[in-house]
This record gives sequence, C-alpha cells and structure tokens, in this order.
Amino acid sequence: MHVLHRICALGLLCATPGWASTDMFGSPSVSRMTAAYDPDAQAVLLGDAPDHRIFDPQVEPAGVYQPQGRVYGVQDPFAVSGPGVVASPGPMATLGQPMIAPTSPYFPQPSYNACGPVDPYACQPCYPQPLATPTPIVGTSALRPAHAEIEGRAGDPAETLQGNLMVPFWQQQNVHWFFDIRGQYDDNRSGEGNFGVARRELLSNGLIVGVYSFYDLRHSQFNNNFQQGMVGFELLTLDWEYRVNGYLPFTGTQATGVNSSSVQGGNIVVQQGLERAYFGWDAEFGWLMWRLGGTYDHEVRAFAGGYYFDTDKAGFPSIGGVRARLEGRLYDLPILGAGSRFTYGASYQWDDVRDNQWLASVNLRIPFGAGGRSYSRLSPIDRRMLSAIRRDEAIVTGRALGAAEQAVISSNGIVATNVTEADTAAEINNGGPIVVVTGDISTNTTINVDANQFVGGQFEVQGQNSGAKATFGKKHTITGTDATKNVVEIANNSTLTGLNITGGNHGVFSGGLGVSGFTLSNNTVTAPAADGIHLEGTINGGTITGNTLTGAAGTGLSVSALESGIISENTASGNLVGIAVVGNMTGGAISGNTTTGNQSVGLGVVGNMTGGVISGN
Repeated sequence: MHVLHRICALGLLCATPGWASTDMFGSPSVSRMTAAYDPDAQAVLLGDAPDHRIFDPQVEPAGVYQPQGRVYGVQDPFAVSGPGVVASPGPMATLGQPMIAPTSPYFPQPSYNACGPVDPYACQPCYPQPLATPTPIVGTSALRPAHAEIEGRAGDPAETLQGNLMVPFWQQQNVHWFFDIRGQYDDNRSGEGNFGVARRELLSNGLIVGVYSFYDLRHSQFNNNFQQGMVGFELLTLDWEYRVNGYLPFTGTQATGVNSSSVQGGNIVVQQGLERAYFGWDAEFGWLMWRLGGTYDHEVRAFAGGYYFDTDKAGFPSIGGVRARLEGRLYDLPILGAGSRFTYGASYQWDDVRDNQWLASVNLRIPFGAGGRSYSRLSPIDRRMLSAIRRDEAIVTGRALGAAEQAVISSNGIVATNVTEADTAAEINNGGPIVVVTGDISTNTTINVDANQFVGGQFEVQGQNSGAKATFGKKHTITGTDATKNVVEIANNSTLTGLNITGGNHGVFSGGLGVSGFTLSNNTVTAPAADGIHLEGTINGGTITGNTLTGAAGTGLSVSALESGIISENTASGNLVGIAVVGNMTGGAISGNTTTGNQSVGLGVVGNMTGGVISGN
C-alpha cells in the first residue's frame, strides 16, 4: 500500500507541468513531503498510525516545532532505493489534489531543492530552516483560528448558560497570544463577565507553557456587584496538563438584605446579612485517559484538584475542598468543519461550607474568522494550544452575619428590650411589656393581653441604627380547648400579632364599653364556636389588618360599633358571616378586605352608617 501511494504521488508530480520533472530534480527518485514534525517522536507525520512516520535528520536540528504546510527533504527508510514520496498534512496523499505545500505567512516560497534517497543526508528542506524568533503576524492566524463557545451547566448551585470568545491577536510560529472573554447568567439571577488575556508558547520539547490574567465582574443574587483580578499558570502536553490559579478581590463587604433576629440577654437584636468576595487559589492536574481516532477524534480526560478561599474579615468561614471532573471531547464535527469541538463532562466538588456539589455540562465550539472551518484539521498539538483555560467559573463569595444591633418593633417603633419569652398561657399572663411566643400553647383559660402590652409570634423588627429589617420568630398556635371560654382578650393600646388562634368561644375578644388604640395584625383565627374576632362596645381608634378568619360558627370579624379605626386587608371565608359592623358606623375605614364562601353575608353594616368609608372590598 505504501508503494502504491509513492507511485501515484510520483506520477502526479511528473504529470504536472512546471511542477516536477526528471530534469528539475536530476533523479527520478525524489524524497520529499509536506507534513508536520512531531518533536516527541522526532519524526515527520504522514498520518496517525505508527508506520506513517518518516524520520527526518534535516528537521530535527531546527529545535522548534514545524507547523503543517512545511516542505522538507527527508530520509525515507521505507523505500531507500525506490521512488520518492510526496504527502499532504494528515492522511496519506491521494490523486485527488496536487501535492502543493500550503502557503505560510512565516516562510518564503519553496525553492524545490531536492535529492535522491541514495544520499538523504545531503537533502535540504524545500523551505529554509526557520529563525529562532520569526517575524510576528498581527491578527487572527489561519493556523489557529478564533472561536466562539456556548456552554450549559446543570446541577449545584445553579443552572447556568455561558458564552465564550477566544480571539488570537498576536501569533508567532510557536507563540500564541489571545483574548478570552466570557459571560454567564444563572437561574439565581446572578451574572458574571470575565475579560482575560493569555499567552501560550510551545517549547522544542513539546511542552506548552501558558500564563493568563483576568478581570472579573459579578452581579450576585442579592443585587451586589463584586470585582476581582486573577492570574494563572499552566503546563500542557499532548497527554497531561497542570494549572494553578490565584484570585484577589477588589470589592469589600456588602449587605444581602437577608437579615437575622433573635433574643439575646432579654433584648431582640438584629444582625445584618453580609456578603463578601474571597481571595484564594485552586489547582488541578489532568491526564488523557484514552483517545479514539475516526471521524470525530474522540478523547476522554480526567482531572483532580483542590481549592482554598478565605477572607480577612471575622465571621466569614473559610472554604477549602477537593474537586474532580471527567471530560469527553469530539473534534472536527462534520457539520461545523475543522476546528469545531463538542465537549461533555461531569464534575464533583466538596467543602464543609457548600457541602457536596455535582454538575453536568455540555459545550459547543465553533471556529470563525481567518482559518475558521478550514478544510485541514488542526494537529493534536495545535488543538492543545487552543484548549480552554480552566479556572473557577465565578467569583467565590461567602456569607456571614454582622454584629448584633438593638432592634425596634417596626409596627410601633418600640425598642425591643425587657422581652419575655413564653410558651405557656401563664407566662403570657405574667409577662412584661413585650412577650414573644416561642412555642405552641394549649389552654382552657383565657389569655389576657394587658393595656400597652405587646404579644407576638412572628413580626418585623429593624435595627435601631442601621434600619436593617428582619422577620422575628415563628407563627405559633394558641389553641383554646374550652368552647365556652374566649381564647385571647385584648385591652386598650395592646397588640396581638403573628399568631394562629384556634378553637374556644371567640378567638379574640374585647368586652365592656369598647377598646381603642389596639392592633390586631397578621393573625389566623380558625374554627371558634362563636366569632373569630368579637369586639364589643364602640371602637374608637384601632387597627385590624392582615388577619385571616375561617370556619367561625358565627361571624369572622364582628364589631359592635365603629367610630374610628381601620379594618383593612383581612380575609374572611367559610364563616356564617364574613365581616360585620353590628351597630352603627359613624367613622373609620373598611377597605381592601376579601370575603368568600361565607354562608350568609360577606360584608355589611347592620346599623346606620352616618360616616366613615367602605371601599375596595
């Protein structure tokens, strides 16, 4: 088969006018080829198979990698006394194309010097030997084209769509400078842009040395913006690679808006949620597991490494862990041409802050510009020169809580000191001016909320100085087990908020001539034997808002008479009557309430209405 190729190639040369003749070469046995030099094998490659190699003493002394498209005089150990051979880059030559060396911007036109294989060491390359540092070419080179990538990642901590651009801007024979620009957005509404510049150099021993630097800008899910710089160093060969990256943030601590509140020393305090970018490093080692030839040139690589990130601010945990990934690559997709690539992979990492994280990814590379989608494939070493830079895909941030700050209750502005924590009816009845319910309570007696007393389960507080808001507590349940007794009774200027109240006679009750200055907010009152909220007497100032009233055998919200006050944004459903002013309404406002599925009246005033406003219900 080799002899047939040699004969066909020689015949083509002889049949091409101005190209080759016995007079030109002085001998019908010419040893010459067009191919690429493999410094690891110290051989010129005719193809991927081991027997498609011709050892070349003329090329080896040059000491640099020879790109595809060079023409050399070579020693042909397969047919020393036979005819010469001409081959094109990659596969063995056929009669389909003339054996012309592709024009290279780095070297002058060939001289076609040649000699017979009888004295191969007297042969001279048809191109001159390259200079140690050839004249650089500015712009995208046909040897290593620009390319765009689109990548999708699914798993922890988010699903992400990313786009990449790798654009060469300065190329020498064995040196490659390029811009690396990336952008991503995820389903946590975070986005990031990375703007990098990189340099890779192929040494005479086949080792690629790379350095790179990036400027990163991230918009976090908490609407904070972070900036950082990063630098990296890498070593690559055809079979393995190693890299280490360092990261340095330029932005300080920012608030997340996700704050915390708790009781400390009898006071409710607020701690701001904070977010901060970390400095740190990561490193990995990768190796080729296997490679298959064929249409796609399929290979699989494995990687293992670790990382460590930290900050100099107290309260933020350090993040250190390990990671591993498996990556498959298919090169030169038929529909997209030479230089294209499809990559699929899976990765895993663990640290004691973010715990286990799994990720699956796919990436499609499309070459463009000069040299994009070329008819000739890139050599394996040029593919490595165009390998994607691997780094942490996003600025690493950590979260912490700030210093404790005295809280005030947002609804009334009261400083939350001298707080009683209660999980029994007796503790509420005997509590101080501020009582927070910390557990579910069952009672067969009435709980009394005294004048000027605040009783709450879940409610909003804010920092006294910063104004940082937080939701305090939990909406616990108070159950009245005696259907003849009211569950909670309120007084003037009292507050009952953020609780579930169920059972009893009336869920919430006020007696006598009426109450004023009170607040009933964000409570859920369910299944009383009589009314959900029952206020006797004339209400002169007070707020009933955001309550849900369901399943009352009587009225969800019953007011004997309304002189002033606000009844708003309440929901009454599944009661006998939804919301009713049983007596006269001379003032106040009833607005924004919703009544559905009540057996009789949804909302109404039974007595005379001589003042006030009813709207938007």
